[in-house]
Amino acid sequence: NSVDFGIFTNPLLDIKGAGGILETSGTEYAFSQLNVMKIRLEVFSSNTRAIKFYKKSGFRIVGSKSFKDEEVFCMEKLRDINSDDE
Repeated sequence: NSVDFGIFTNPLLDIKGAGGILETSGTEYAFSQLNVMKIRLEVFSSNTRAIKFYKKSGFRIVGSKSFKDEEVFCMEKLRDINSDDE
């Protein structure tokens, strides 16, 4: 089972680390409370900052597609079953 994921931070507010806080809390909730095995997201290939952020957060590129003549990367993060406390 899987869930689609996305975050948005207000670019007008300079809150350092907001994206990391949102990603961490969102993925922890999805894995522990929703009990999903995979989190999916899509990001424009031109958004190198977001791609770097997601890779650092444990997501990997698993494919690509086109949207309005722009390439979009499909990324996913798998649940680490070795870290389960159950």
